[in-house]
Amino acid sequence: MQRQTRREPQAADLPVDHEVTLARTARDGVPYLLAPWTGRVQRVARYVADGDGIRLRVALRPGESMVVAIGRPGLFGTPARKSPHVIATDADPVRFDGDSLVVRASRAGTYTTTLSDGRTVTSVIGPVPEPVVLSSWRLEVEDWRPEGTVAHRLHLDRLAPWSEIPELADVSGIGVYTTDVRLGGGAYLELGEVTDTCRVLVDGRPLDPVNQLNPVVDLGRGVKTLQVEVATPLGNRLRVADPAVYGGLTRQPYGLLGPVRVVPYGEVRVR
Repeated sequence: MQRQTRREPQAADLPVDHEVTLARTARDGVPYLLAPWTGRVQRVARYVADGDGIRLRVALRPGESMVVAIGRPGLFGTPARKSPHVIATDADPVRFDGDSLVVRASRAGTYTTTLSDGRTVTSVIGPVPEPVVLSSWRLEVEDWRPEGTVAHRLHLDRLAPWSEIPELADVSGIGVYTTDVRLGGGAYLELGEVTDTCRVLVDGRPLDPVNQLNPVVDLGRGVKTLQVEVATPLGNRLRVADPAVYGGLTRQPYGLLGPVRVVPYGEVRVR
């Protein structure tokens, strides 16, 4: 009888959610978040400055990274004035919009925020719609074959891997999923499971690159048409196009698997 050994989780397999303290050489130094996926830089809105250190929260999924720089106010094109930052809040994310603070929440309510200058302020967020699962999509696929490309057009009442859709079972290529939504306010898009790389377009406009380890993007406001473009590996086509070499490959579940959710939020400036 073969004895099976249980693999203990490694540090890289576990999420991280704790506070870290970073040293700063100048008393007026402030933290900036450098987003590796988008290339954007934003001033961190919530932290505690304690002497020569800055204490902030780090929350990461397995495999994710976070890049924080500490420098003078005004770096990376941000406002040069050192306005108050947030020490604590019961809202969801809080961010700088210029030199103003904005709190955000996915539920209506009154939220309390404590600022670095000692003030405590309340912010009221009005009604926020419930999250919506997007299951109905129009799918256009560019099927890559040795002799050229073939187009497939389908209507999906539910998301499923291409390996479970007869027309796409052995297809590799690019699929564009399209659906219509009506968003007056802001919302996040949670993509769920995607194989392999993808990008999101809102009303024909591409958004920032998607973090494949945490595929959640900010849709912004006033969305009408939503598209998710998925590019797959070539394995499923190769296994049937050249079975002498690739016939041993297992058919893979390509495509947008979801579940895909739109999660609305409300936000208001801290006054």
